[in-house]
Amino acid sequence: MTTTVPGRDRAARSRVPLSTGTAKGGGLSRPTVTFTPDRLGPVDAGEVSFVFDGELYAVEVPEDGRLLCAWARDGNWPRLVPWGLAPWCRQTFLELLADPVGPVDLAVSHKIAVEVAPEVYGVPWWTAGRVAASMSQAWDRYASWAVTRGFDPAGEPAHRVTASGLAWLRANVQEEKDADRLEHTLFSPPKPTRKTAKNVPGFTPAEQAAAFQAAFSALGSGSD
Repeated sequence: MTTTVPGRDRAARSRVPLSTGTAKGGGLSRPTVTFTPDRLGPVDAGEVSFVFDGELYAVEVPEDGRLLCAWARDGNWPRLVPWGLAPWCRQTFLELLADPVGPVDLAVSHKIAVEVAPEVYGVPWWTAGRVAASMSQAWDRYASWAVTRGFDPAGEPAHRVTASGLAWLRANVQEEKDADRLEHTLFSPPKPTRKTAKNVPGFTPAEQAAAFQAAFSALGSGSD
């Protein structure tokens, strides 16, 4: 059973338990997502919590779903983890990220962000990005379609904006083979790429070094 943190709203929380990595970038198995019993579906806004290395953390989900969808469109997963972590736990996580021999690096952060994404978008991270990119490339067509259905994406949570984009894309295919192709295009996981210990999705080694420096700077400035 999922427990809660005193003083925090259960309805705004979702628990994603993660196994503990034994070294940077290693030992983190694919976590199992569990839902709080009093909420069905993704979170609208609030916190999505997870346990890592025996500690509780939470991603703070903003109310503006279009902002979150833009992050997915751009593949900007660091906006979820580490920079989207709630203020009460962000510094602890950044301290782990800044520790060169600690259990957290950008690869671990990426894994956590990907596992948290369905609790935010209602679909896998890569699907959210593909749907958002399609909407962005044809915003006039998507927006006019949404208006005729009585839906305004402004102010809606990310999972509702994403769901509307899915409905728009699906409404534009008629043949079964085209529908199957669309589903495959949207939902198939990215093909695995050759990885080394120094590479992480979306970052070159130089960019990783810059990210670690940013973590150090954030700690030094006492950033919220």
